[in-house]
Amino acid sequence: MRRAIQRRKIVLKGLLLVGAVILMAACGYVGDTLPPALYIPIPVEDLSALQEGADVVVRFTMPTRSTEDLPLDGSLDIDLRAAVWENRDWDDGAWEREAQLLPVAVDDETGLARTPVNGFIGKRLLLRVRVAGPKKRFSAWSAPAALRVLGPQPKPAGVSATATAEGVAVAWGLPEPSLGGGPRVVEVWRRQGAESEFRLVGTPETSPFVDEGSIFGEPHSYRLRTRVAAAEQLALSPFTDAVNVIPVDTFPPARPVDLAAIAGVSSIELSWSRNSEADLEGYRVYRAVGEAEFLPIGELVPSSTYSDASAPTGVPLRYRITALDATGNESEPATAVEATLP
Repeated sequence: MRRAIQRRKIVLKGLLLVGAVILMAACGYVGDTLPPALYIPIPVEDLSALQEGADVVVRFTMPTRSTEDLPLDGSLDIDLRAAVWENRDWDDGAWEREAQLLPVAVDDETGLARTPVNGFIGKRLLLRVRVAGPKKRFSAWSAPAALRVLGPQPKPAGVSATATAEGVAVAWGLPEPSLGGGPRVVEVWRRQGAESEFRLVGTPETSPFVDEGSIFGEPHSYRLRTRVAAAEQLALSPFTDAVNVIPVDTFPPARPVDLAAIAGVSSIELSWSRNSEADLEGYRVYRAVGEAEFLPIGELVPSSTYSDASAPTGVPLRYRITALDATGNESEPATAVEATLP
């Protein structure tokens, strides 16, 4: 009897142990509780600043991920500040104490943030930016961007655009700047043909600027602005109103040169130096018999040689040639030459 009771106790303990193992397997392991995500944006790394008219324009790439490498969804808050900083070493704490919060307007079209230059003209600024995520926790500050603020730059005046043989000539007048700075140039922006956007085509220091990339017969629009640039300086004026022109080719090729005439056995051989115009169509040959007037002979000549097999014999002959372009503009004639076919 005693042995039977012991055997039942052993079996019962085994069943309890197996049950505990099965229960643990069913429940699994419960790990440590993870803290909630803070969604702190990574710091801005590419802050830069320039002056456009009466505004300071700051450019940077908005962070898209947090310090936990999580995506940042929705709009982010921008904290842009600036401190006047002249002739002293960098001090992070001093900058934070002195920096002023700048009102920021974000341009939806360009993605740039703008703030007025009021009170900063003639001063050197150090600007920094930080961004707050969806939980309103700010990133670390960006590295500082330096900008010396000038007075608003005047835009060019009296802008005109005129067709020339070399391209559209864009001219303007430039008043004196309101406050000095580095070298000043004019940015010439062009929209041509079916293009939807203006693009920069030149930065001349003096007027006029000849746009050699212009195309006859196509509509062109030009707008200009001044630019002052030096170390820690970049100031732009507002753009001028656009001026429009459709350049028309009314400009003949250059006068041909080096015309020579040699009498052969049965023809007069003419040769000359070829013109360099890209739209050159060919040459027209004129002949005068004796003292008679010059008359065109033959078809338009594509090369710089011509053989006059119809020349009469025994009389003095005079020749001259002109160059024609694809539009039909005809040059002044080359200096006439003489020859006689025996």
